Amino acid sequence: MQYYKEHPELAGYTVQTEVGRMSYRVKPEGGGAELSTKRDISALFKEHQEAGTDDLLWRISNQSVLADLMRELQASFGRRDDMELCIAITNIASSFVLDFAQRTMRAESVFAISTVGVGVSPMTRLGSMTGVVSIDLERQSLCLSVREFKLEMVFDDVLEAAAESLADQDSKDPQG
Repeated sequence: MQYYKEHPELAGYTVQTEVGRMSYRVKPEGGGAELSTKRDISALFKEHQEAGTDDLLWRISNQSVLADLMRELQASFGRRDDMELCIAITNIASSFVLDFAQRTMRAESVFAISTVGVGVSPMTRLGSMTGVVSIDLERQSLCLSVREFKLEMVFDDVLEAAAESLADQDSKDPQG
């Protein structure tokens, strides 16, 4: 959390850049309707700025909060034995829920697990999983979790073509 405390500019970045790219739901501290449009969320942020409140929730609610989770996923699927498989993990979609009354933030991100593609497709998706980051500022807690691993239906001919592509790349490797 120290990183976010030292970077107040992340609050503006979250609202100006991330809110337009991903799904956000914001529950204001005084209750009332949940906000989900960029216009409404930006208006609440402006109210906070005008009131002189620099809430840490704004700073932590962007994709940077997913970095530790992504690092763990890459370590799990990028071991030395897995290098030949050319596994890639990419973020497909992210959503954030900020609750100013409870002082919590929850981020969910769907990550695709893929290998080399065949034909016009640059990657062959093997599966996906949902990563969750939950932060409670009052309790000073951070929780990272992964759930819902889903395998994609990949037919043998696609897997065989991907394997051939990997073998072709390996045979062109001057160190191979």
